[in-house]
Amino acid sequence: MYPWLSARPRIRSRGPRGRNGDGTPRAPDSCHDGPREERVGPIDSLQLKSPAKINLGLEVLRKRTDSFHDLSSIMLAIDLCDEVRVRPVDDPENSEQHDEFSHSGLTEQALNAYCSSVRVKTKPNASVKKTIPIAAGLGGGSSNAAVVLSAANHLSGRALSDSELADVASHVGSDVPFFLSGGCALVAGRGDIRKRDLPIPKVWIVLANPGVELSTPDVFRELDSSEFTSGARTRVLAASLATEKPRWDHLHNGLQAAAERLCPQIRETLAALRAHTPWTLLSGSGATCFGIFEGEESSLAAEKDLTLAGYWTWAGRPMGRWTIADLRI
Repeated sequence: MYPWLSARPRIRSRGPRGRNGDGTPRAPDSCHDGPREERVGPIDSLQLKSPAKINLGLEVLRKRTDSFHDLSSIMLAIDLCDEVRVRPVDDPENSEQHDEFSHSGLTEQALNAYCSSVRVKTKPNASVKKTIPIAAGLGGGSSNAAVVLSAANHLSGRALSDSELADVASHVGSDVPFFLSGGCALVAGRGDIRKRDLPIPKVWIVLANPGVELSTPDVFRELDSSEFTSGARTRVLAASLATEKPRWDHLHNGLQAAAERLCPQIRETLAALRAHTPWTLLSGSGATCFGIFEGEESSLAAEKDLTLAGYWTWAGRPMGRWTIADLRI
């Protein structure tokens, strides 16, 4: 079981739930179609949201000579967020202890990579308050690393251009470049963004996790070459997302069978979600599963039932593209 499940109350964040004057659900600000103009002025420290993602489609194309795999995937940011705090090294509050914030290896790796790129020896202090489950297929660690890179670049006066920062991010981790600006994107190879501006679907999302950590390398080792595919299904899904009524029966994950062999609870979790929606899938390498819902009430009812069944759950909305200004807390 996750140690954080017993360490703090069950997290059931449902995202913004305001309504319009006629009683219809109001989409949260995080679902805007594009990033707002960046207006963050010179400051000494940053506290930022660090969003999660789900994979609407994921195909494994081949194994590379460097032992990594080429993928074709559609990633969608969601408004389930960690909090990241980045302070200059000379900030007196760096020495304070914050029980809810801790350091992570990937954020330290991101800071080291950034400082090496801009050729400075001292690096900011970064800490994370976790809400996104760990080793769960939601990209929490990669998101933390990307947000730290963006924060460090802002604190340095934007020493690196967007393309230079993306290059640094790609060396930190395959999913890290996506989290520099989020949204919905077609990703190929080892995290290369092929199409950044896919439309943000106007849906509600419910996550369910059986409380099992699943190692991404273990899932890829379990993968059989017979499970490799061409990438055609991901292209079809991308085309469907560009229409007014996406075909959610195009959801697919080429890692799901391998993940289920390692973690049979995934099948049970998907079955529990399918009691509420036909559109379900494993996210990334798992073990978090998700369901797509067209209405808020049905999504919240499903989230409640799954929580009562003992799953870690979350219900909320997708997020559009962002700048560092959008992530400020």
